[in-house]
Amino acid sequence: MEKVSIAANLNTAVEMGMFHGEDTVQNLFTYFAGGLVQNIPDRLQDGFVKRELPAGEYIVCRVEAENFEDLVTVALDQAGKYLFGIWLPRHNLTTEPFSAEKYYRDLEGMACMEIWVKPLPLKNKG
Repeated sequence: MEKVSIAANLNTAVEMGMFHGEDTVQNLFTYFAGGLVQNIPDRLQDGFVKRELPAGEYIVCRVEAENFEDLVTVALDQAGKYLFGIWLPRHNLTTEPFSAEKYYRDLEGMACMEIWVKPLPLKNKG
């Protein structure tokens, strides 16, 4: 409902999601879903929050699929397993408890997204 109410101010080509605030004890995190806006109409200011990607270095993993359903199920699962289970460990890296998802909505014939993570070196075991 809120998305429709700010449609005139919303860049519909890109949507964002962010995982942050991990609680490893309870296995919980906060998820933010949003879009790119120039400004939110005054009458709606109180119902919205502003989130920006923190400045820094990111590893970006691009994921593509034939349609949105396959993108957010099969392709995203495969990309996550590869990024977190293979690529990061092979490079002796882990990540901060944060990631962003950037969804591109204006590509015809393809669904596409990027996973953004902030790398941290793995601590040596020993």
